[in-house]
Amino acid sequence: LYSLLKRLVDVGLALFVLVVTIIFWPLIILIVKMISPGSAFFLRERVGLGEKRFLLYKFRTMHDGHEEKTQIKENFAEERGDKKRVFSFGKLMRKMRVDEWPQVINVLRGELSFVGPRVDFADYYELLKNKIPYYQIRTIIVPGLSGWAQLHDKVGNSVETARENLGYDIFYI
Repeated sequence: LYSLLKRLVDVGLALFVLVVTIIFWPLIILIVKMISPGSAFFLRERVGLGEKRFLLYKFRTMHDGHEEKTQIKENFAEERGDKKRVFSFGKLMRKMRVDEWPQVINVLRGELSFVGPRVDFADYYELLKNKIPYYQIRTIIVPGLSGWAQLHDKVGNSVETARENLGYDIFYI
């Protein structure tokens, strides 16, 4: 019953967000394509329920091609240090969380929930799964756009903080 109710709330909220924001999508797509050639969307493989892989949808905020150049590092903050790869409108979209709007598609498809263990990039998930015992327990429920740790202002930027955040995920589960 809880799972059904949570899913109904997720779908209802996702439809509401989609209806309210969809009118702005063509304008955002046009601006992104004018500023930086390439797709207006950023698709990256994530790990979801039962370690199933899926593509997460976001509006692209970086110059095309910069997403693929990232390396897996134990201190994730090092990788995020190059702010030049984010274009000016992308910075604004990130600040206002507009780049996250397309994730409602993932929620409608059942790949994401609004709240659950924060969804990981596939490469980070593999790194953390090999470094943190029982890390894969996070995949026994649908991952979320935001997690219990993020709701408590915990940001994962290293293996050590990911280990701490796993405690929040287990508490939520």
